[in-house]
Amino acid sequence: MHELAKAGVSVTDTTTGKSTSDHSQEEKIRLANMLEEKVWDMMDGTDRSMNLMYWRDGTSDSKLIPGIRSFILDDPTSATVVLGIDQSVNTFWRNRASLALASGTPANQVVVTKLQNEWRQLRRFGGRPDLVLCGSSFLDFVEQELRSKGNYTLEGWSSKKSTDASLADVSFKGVNFKYDPTLDDLSLQKYCFVLDTRHIFPMYIEGENWKKHNPARPENKYVLYRAQTYMGGLICDQRNCHGVYSIA
Repeated sequence: MHELAKAGVSVTDTTTGKSTSDHSQEEKIRLANMLEEKVWDMMDGTDRSMNLMYWRDGTSDSKLIPGIRSFILDDPTSATVVLGIDQSVNTFWRNRASLALASGTPANQVVVTKLQNEWRQLRRFGGRPDLVLCGSSFLDFVEQELRSKGNYTLEGWSSKKSTDASLADVSFKGVNFKYDPTLDDLSLQKYCFVLDTRHIFPMYIEGENWKKHNPARPENKYVLYRAQTYMGGLICDQRNCHGVYSIA
């Protein structure tokens, strides 16, 4: 409370600190509301943690929600039983996967050709891939494959004062390839995940989607507590419309 007072914020509800008021001339002593900044920092940290959790497989902690990599496996034939379905013997209950694609010569078009074939398989049982998330190395190589066949313009090279040497955003079947920095953070920069978001999505218990709490402080500590809780999971009701791919 002392820290907030020095920043121009008074706490009017001293039990939970839920209610505050600003000093009349607080703009003379502060650049931002310290309490709001701290709450924003907590929520930003929560968003980052949730993002990581949804990418991981949930095996590191029983309290974590199993994420994308619990459904989309590098080895779809691995013996994992989900609700009585053994994917090691049930080919329908498997995602698509093709790892360590040869990436020596971009002119060979290995990745683009493989995706062309895989797209048909991802749509075979009614899938409609609508989200492609890539690490930086995978996206770099796809761009190299496109450049290896040349960049073409209708006007040629000399009709403008400057030539734009960049490559337009890459898409496949109308779906943009999106760079996800989290894949680089997880050492998955050579990976690409093709998803159908109709069949993999978060679901939470009604009323438990980021419930905010203002816990009461101990009687001998003039501090403020803020918390938020989430109860839910990540749902996948069809796996053969998702795929994971990587370059060597």
